[in-house]
Amino acid sequence: MLLTVLTAWSAGGVREGMSRADVEAALGRPVSALAKGDTVILRYPNNGRVELIQDRAVVLVRVPHADDVEREEAEAAAAQAVLDAELAKERAAEEADRKAMAQAEAASARAAAAAAARGEPVALPEGALQDLERVTEGLVAAHGQPGGASPHAGADSPFIGGETHGIGAGGGFWFGLLAMFFVQFAVGVVALKLAFKWSDVHAEWSQMPIPALANALTLATTRAGAFALWHTPDLFYVDHALALGVMLYVLRKTTHACTFPRAVAVAMAAKLTSFVVWILLSVFVMNAIASLN
Repeated sequence: MLLTVLTAWSAGGVREGMSRADVEAALGRPVSALAKGDTVILRYPNNGRVELIQDRAVVLVRVPHADDVEREEAEAAAAQAVLDAELAKERAAEEADRKAMAQAEAASARAAAAAAARGEPVALPEGALQDLERVTEGLVAAHGQPGGASPHAGADSPFIGGETHGIGAGGGFWFGLLAMFFVQFAVGVVALKLAFKWSDVHAEWSQMPIPALANALTLATTRAGAFALWHTPDLFYVDHALALGVMLYVLRKTTHACTFPRAVAVAMAAKLTSFVVWILLSVFVMNAIASLN
């Protein structure tokens, strides 16, 4: 939802047939305006151009089209639906775990009450202790060690490692961080290319590695510092906020997204795409680990 609002604010869509007032309301004031009789040419950054004849837009060049804005809204809604589905699946699994634990505790309580009524030492019936242990093991496998964080705490948690993510402390964390860096870099390159295409900003593949590297390096450095200082990789998305700021700066300096609104639109689209890819990778890795066990 945030991506849709920022995209609409930074580059409102225009259609053929709009008046000059409507075009400027959607795109803002042009860089220059040239009038030739009934024809008016409005120029915008990044070689954008709108030509109007008799105060009606007839030619749109390299400016956001209203249909593109609507398509981006639909894509953002689809991505949000994927996130909502994953959250609902996780909540359903947690609810099933709670019900299983409650049933095991109820069986234990009934057995203890029956033994007390017969004047016998309180003990679990045969097999009840094993059932309770299996339920507890299932909870630990699904949600991490007792007192630790869930593996779903972040979109990229399967690659983070650390004491609270089940990969192990020390060397496990650094190995996970290194793997996360390379995967984040590769995902970032593809996500940025898609984001440029969605934002109607021309950019070659050769412009993608530098901002993607800045994003991955900022994430890795921030998490490494947090682990070294506080022994935790969980930063409540502070690392993503810092990486977003760095990527905005690098985008404006090294790519055609040289204006702040365009850089915001590209960066937010890339971030959303990265989160969706991380969620899909997380599900794939967890299913692979579960199948091995």
